[in-house]
Amino acid sequence: MIYLGVVFLLFFLSFTNNKRILKLTFLLVGAIFCLTFGYGYDWINYYDIYRNITLERYIEMPFEPGYYLMMQFASKLGMSFAFMHILTTSVIFFLVYKFCSRMKNPLLSFYAIFCFMGFFLFLEQIRQGLAIGMIMLAFLFLEQDKKKYCIFFLSIAISFHLSALVGFLYFFVSNRKNKPLGVVNYILISSLLFFSVLFVFFNPDYISFIPFLSNKIFLYGLMESSTVNSLFVKSSMIYLCLILFAWRIYAITKRKKEGYEKVEKSLISAIFLYQTKIAFLFQRIQYYVVPVFINGLDDFFYRRKIFSIYRLCYVMMLLIIAFMPMRLVIYQKSIFDPIFVFSSQQVIDKTINKRCADLLSNDEENFIIKECLL
Repeated sequence: MIYLGVVFLLFFLSFTNNKRILKLTFLLVGAIFCLTFGYGYDWINYYDIYRNITLERYIEMPFEPGYYLMMQFASKLGMSFAFMHILTTSVIFFLVYKFCSRMKNPLLSFYAIFCFMGFFLFLEQIRQGLAIGMIMLAFLFLEQDKKKYCIFFLSIAISFHLSALVGFLYFFVSNRKNKPLGVVNYILISSLLFFSVLFVFFNPDYISFIPFLSNKIFLYGLMESSTVNSLFVKSSMIYLCLILFAWRIYAITKRKKEGYEKVEKSLISAIFLYQTKIAFLFQRIQYYVVPVFINGLDDFFYRRKIFSIYRLCYVMMLLIIAFMPMRLVIYQKSIFDPIFVFSSQQVIDKTINKRCADLLSNDEENFIIKECLL
């Protein structure tokens, strides 16, 4: 109930722009998720690696160096995994706060971010959550035409998750003068990106000289569902509505000459989000356009009444997106059964066994969560 409670809290608070409420909300929500973990399944791998980090010597790092080095540093300081979780979650929420506090509708922005990726990135896929936080800062610096700072934070993001390479597309969709990329140009660029990824997926030998990337492609290749998405029909409708919504706002702002260039970036981002639903392989890169999408609509909502029909439609669509993790059977139980940081080792081990049983009952061929293979 914790996750759903936070979603509804942010839903109601999205109708205010009070900066003091923003700070209190971040402190409250951040504290809630700092004190709980165990959502989803990825954390089991991180827990196992961290527990044995002083014993094992990897020929290759198990994943990108950023989070692994962070783990080693925390281990040398004698931190427990629970304290490590508090540290990483605090960093994620701090970075998200820095982004939202720069928006004219900060609480609406926080609500949107949480709905798009609160469960998967802030609660389960921690490494990519850290990368997204860095990406948000990079985007803000690029909007201020501070390209060196942007590249610096992009580089840090990539050290946590290679999918952050997508962040370099910001240079095509954002600049200080807000010149529009254009839908046609976007289609050309995005088509090149998607076809390139598919080409590499079916021809992994071309990237064999990049250890981390080639290993990821190899693992995705072992998953039969990587090039399909059985949930596309179920989830694509709301993202199609998001495209139509952004198109409507684009038409209004263009007619009234209200900074339609920024809204066009939101329209392009909405199209990108829709495109990533075609195959499971692209799910990881969808989150990187969320900051662009939110920023593009920020001025429009700021000019309208706080309870305008457009804001109401927007927050309702986001609410549907926030509920999407629950459409996956394997996540339904973990959403309502987190672990508290003060829980005993016995409780943690019992929860891992439950998660593995749930995972294997729905995916007998799973090989990603190593602990569940034992």
